[in-house]
Amino acid sequence: MQQRHTVIADEPRAVPLKAAAQSATTPMVVVAEDDDELRMEICAVLQQDGFAVVPFTDGEGLIGFLGTCELSGRSPDLIISDHFMPGYTGLDVLHALSESGWATPVILISGYGDQDLAISARAHGAKAYFKKPLDLMRVRSAVYACIDWSNRRLGGIRTPPRA
Repeated sequence: MQQRHTVIADEPRAVPLKAAAQSATTPMVVVAEDDDELRMEICAVLQQDGFAVVPFTDGEGLIGFLGTCELSGRSPDLIISDHFMPGYTGLDVLHALSESGWATPVILISGYGDQDLAISARAHGAKAYFKKPLDLMRVRSAVYACIDWSNRRLGGIRTPPRA
């Protein structure tokens, strides 16, 4: 079986990653995190569950990718974004999604946030907010809770949201 590799864009901030077996029903999760180790950990957890994961090192790459999604007709089922990263912040991403009329759920994470950032993230549409260091199993549970499972499946089997 040949391994497929996905390169998100020709720009240096794009991260090559082995692609999950994808179909139109496989949930796609975009992860924008400038900390290489944390981004790889989040991606690994989600890929083990069968999600198609698209990683970025900054907000600018994420916003550019979302533009290509509009053209292709397949938008991500969820976005996980760091708040403080090069290009755009997580709140910038939330604002751009709102301005474009996107309903894609967003989980915002930050190592420098406080209660005010958490409140602002929720007010701007974030479905969940996590402060670093992350408990990856709590983030994983939030991912399952945010996905609309009505037409998505993992491994060919409809997966109900996990609490």
